Amino acid sequence: MKVNIKKNILFLIITTFMFIGNLMTNYTINPNDIENKWIFTFGFSIVFFYFVLSNKVRLNREKILILMLWELLIISLFFSKLLHENFQIFEFVLYSLVLPIVFFSNSIKLYKNLFLFSFVISIIPFIYLLKPESIGMGNNNLGILFSIGGIVLLVLLNIKNVDNKFVYFSIILFTTLIYFTRSRTSLLAFLIIAILHYLIIFKSDNNSYLAVIRKLITIFVTLIVIYFSFDYIYNLFFSKWSSTGADITSGRGDFWITTINNGLTMFGNGENYFLIYNVRDAHNAFIQILGDYGLISTFLFIILYIYIFVKSIRLKNLEYISFFVGFFLLSQTENLFFLNSRLIGVHLLFFMYLGCIINDTRTKENEKYSVDKKILYRSDLNWKKGHRV
Repeated sequence: MKVNIKKNILFLIITTFMFIGNLMTNYTINPNDIENKWIFTFGFSIVFFYFVLSNKVRLNREKILILMLWELLIISLFFSKLLHENFQIFEFVLYSLVLPIVFFSNSIKLYKNLFLFSFVISIIPFIYLLKPESIGMGNNNLGILFSIGGIVLLVLLNIKNVDNKFVYFSIILFTTLIYFTRSRTSLLAFLIIAILHYLIIFKSDNNSYLAVIRKLITIFVTLIVIYFSFDYIYNLFFSKWSSTGADITSGRGDFWITTINNGLTMFGNGENYFLIYNVRDAHNAFIQILGDYGLISTFLFIILYIYIFVKSIRLKNLEYISFFVGFFLLSQTENLFFLNSRLIGVHLLFFMYLGCIINDTRTKENEKYSVDKKILYRSDLNWKKGHRV
């Protein structure tokens, strides 16, 4: 069997960077002690540049427009940083030049599966944090890692066209892991994507009477489990912070509303804005951009996300939908914005998928694309076998 040494080396590199990034996400390495966390992404981009260097640049009208949108977003963000004396030239070079060259290149799809597999491997060691004495204490950062990891694993399993039993097992496993982190949004985001996968598998299968009965039994057992654990689930979603008198947003709604009412400016209030509310960040990506970087940056970021959703739906690509919907849901109660963030591994996935969707030129006319039995994701149909993980 031929061993692809280059691919294996890249796998080790991606996994190492993601693992170290996840250490910062979970505060095993305190990200507050690292002033310029963007250097980590810069270092990875420089290393990864070697693997995409040999590919020709292909541009079309859509890609040029999205690249212009990205550059406008970065210029707006860093003009805000300049106004508030947070500007760093090499950070600007990273996001305006290095990152688009590396992650938005035509060849990014060749390495997509490596990114996905590396992320799943990188979160496995963190399962040890769910020790019996720590279960129930709450760990939103760990919940984010497991939620994204579970979504990524579902994507991989369907790319590899494995038996549905492994998909069901993965759903149960990651639901359990996230459940024990007591991270409400992480659990909700993963369950929405997991249910979407289950419904599509149910619809796509050639359902014999026996298969229908098995699925109905699965649903019935799930309902029984939910029934007997209802009190815990209710407390997790609605009463988690009742002892503090906070609402379902854990008190975040107060400074969200205050930011909208009193903190709106064209170029924001600076990256330390939310410290006036005695919080590290806004716990919402869009409010974070609005408060820190202003209306213009928020507007451009929303346009970027509209493009992502519209194209994902137009392509009927459940892989894109799964990741970006999950990412969007998590962004509603956690700051998943990429600037000044501790979520290094998650953002490497975000940049990779953004590059994939920008370079995806398929249409209904030039490619048959359907959701068949166990074939939920087929973005790699024309790849050479040697490029697959």
